Parts: sequence; structure tokens; C-alpha cells
Amino acid sequence: MKKTNFYEKIIAMKMFEISTNGGIVEQVVNKKNLAKEFDMHSRDLRPILFLRQLFTISVRGNGIVVNLGEVKLCIGQEKAYFFPMKNEKRQREFSTLIKEKIQNKSSEDHHIPFEFLILEVGFEFISKKISNRFNEFNKKLNTLLNQSSDNPTQEYFEELLRMKKELLRQEKQTQELQDALNEILEDDDEISDILLAEEKNEHFEEEDVESILENMLEPIMELSHKIYQQKENIDDMQEIITLKMANIRNIMMQLDLLATVGTAILAIGTLIAGFYGMNVENSFESSFSAFLIIVLGVLFASLISFFFFFKFLKKKKIWA
Repeated sequence: MKKTNFYEKIIAMKMFEISTNGGIVEQVVNKKNLAKEFDMHSRDLRPILFLRQLFTISVRGNGIVVNLGEVKLCIGQEKAYFFPMKNEKRQREFSTLIKEKIQNKSSEDHHIPFEFLILEVGFEFISKKISNRFNEFNKKLNTLLNQSSDNPTQEYFEELLRMKKELLRQEKQTQELQDALNEILEDDDEISDILLAEEKNEHFEEEDVESILENMLEPIMELSHKIYQQKENIDDMQEIITLKMANIRNIMMQLDLLATVGTAILAIGTLIAGFYGMNVENSFESSFSAFLIIVLGVLFASLISFFFFFKFLKKKKIWA
């Protein structure tokens, strides 16, 4: 029984079929039949079948296989499929966006082929998702960066590190989107292959393909630049905090050094006082002036020692 379920899971897939008029219908699609429908091999569908794949746009047979993370598409000239999303609300948003894009085609873009409309919707949806996530994240990050860092706490450092990891994750995702588009834009053969129509369309040529792809790329590059700026801001803040903490450590070390030197100098007077406090008779016991001379001598020697040692520290630039 388990073997049958596993087999069915591999062969049959729940997908949503998109027609040229904007209709979306849920279908149970056989993987082999799907590959055959778009004249491609079953292995060409791997980018949209596996859970974790790099963002890719690849032309296979008579279709375009697109993996944009949450959005996974198999697009043809007159039909397209997309996988169900974990979040049903976002799935409805994506379906609505597809219908609006197809049904509200303006007079300027009515020559754009169906496959490019679907591809554009996929990128627009993912770009908006990443952008919204970054904007929410950016507010929290700016609040954190604007907090006083004069006395940074352990919690502040941990939150800053967590923010940086999240930013690096968003940067990686944005870079993958950028690379997927650049891979096509930088290869003339890819641009030519992505035009699925066998007959040349005088209203839609390779220059139009580049224009559409560049329009998709523009907001992604802008977002990538914003992420880079915030990453620089985090690095700058970490450097500032590190310098402040280094300065605090230096002050503490200087105070510790000063206390150690003072203790060592005063220890000389303590040693002399210990000698004269011994229960040994000497000629100074009955002399009051001897007591004053010894006390003043010890204090003078201590001050002179401290002065020369402090001057030595300044000369060696140990004390700022």
C-alpha cells in the first residue's frame, strides 16, 4: 500500500492550469504527460519538482520551466501550470494577479505572448513579496540602528547579529533572482530560444524580450542595492560599537594599571612602616622628629616614584 502511494505521489501532481483567457482550473497532472505536452523530458521538470532548487528559468522543448521559490511554473504558448502554494491566501493572490494581467491587457502590450505575461506575473509576484518582507524588516532594523549604542548590551549584539543573518538571507534570495534573469540577458541564444513561437512575430522580437526582462530586473536590482546599503549600515554599526567597547576596555586597563602602580608604590611605605613597627629597640623610638622625617620621606619617595612612572607611561604611549 505504501509503495502505491509513493508511486502515485511521484507520477501524479496536483497543479493549477492557466488558460489564455485567464481561467485557472485545478488539475491532477501526470508528470510524464506534462513533459510530453511540452515536448520535454521528465528530468527537465526537476527544477519545479524538488523542494529546494536555485531560482531558474530554462527553456525545454516547447515550454519554459520556471522556479522562483514559492512560484513554480511550467509555461507554454497557450497553456501554463503552477504548483499549489503552502499559503492558500498567497495562492489566491497569485491567481488573481494572473487573471488581472491577462484580462486587463492594454493596447500597448496586447502583442506580448501569453508565456511572457505569465513569466512577468511570476517575477512581479515574487519581487513584491521580497520587497514587502524587506520593507517590514527595514523598519525594525532602522529602529535598532537608531537606538543608543553608548552602552551596548549582550541582547543588543544578539539582535544585531540576528538582523544581519536575515539580511544576508534576503540578499541571497535577491541575488538568485538577479542571476536567473542575467543568465538569459547575457546569452543571445537563450533570448532567441525563449521565444517559443516557431514563426517570427513582427510585433514581438528579441529586442522586446530583452526589454521585458530588463523591466523585471530593474526592481530586483533596486532592492539588491537597498539590501547592500543596509548591510553596510550594520557593518558600520558593528565597527562603531567595537571601537567604543575597545575604548572602554582601554580605559579600564589604564585604571587597573594606575591602581596597580599606586598599590606597588604604597607598598614601599608599608614595608618601611613594617620595619619600624617591629618590637626591636632602636635609637629612634624616643625621637618625635624621627617619626616625622620617616613619614614625610616615605610620602615624598612615593610621589616621586609615581610621577616618574606616570611620565614613563606617557612617553611609551601606554597612557593616553
